[in-house]
Amino acid sequence: MTKSRGFRHSAQSIDRRCSTRCSLPTSWRHYVVAVGLAAALLSALPMNVGAQILVSGNDEKVLWDDAGQIMQLPPGKDSISFIDIADRESPKIVTPS
Repeated sequence: MTKSRGFRHSAQSIDRRCSTRCSLPTSWRHYVVAVGLAAALLSALPMNVGAQILVSGNDEKVLWDDAGQIMQLPPGKDSISFIDIADRESPKIVTPS
């Protein structure tokens, strides 16, 4: 063991210790790499979604009377509706709020 530039261990002894204690067996390394690549590919692929949902925001603060004048109502009666339009002939409200 030589002492060079203030290091206590030689590069060979560090490599020998890390290769025997720090690393995974080759089969595990291949497994981890394969799982990582599969996860990256699956997250990068575009997903096709079968549901067709329409979101409708209903603002009930402004109304018009019979004369065409704007009537301001107090806030707090707004709602959001999620409408399933997969069958466009008969849409269904999924979750009224």
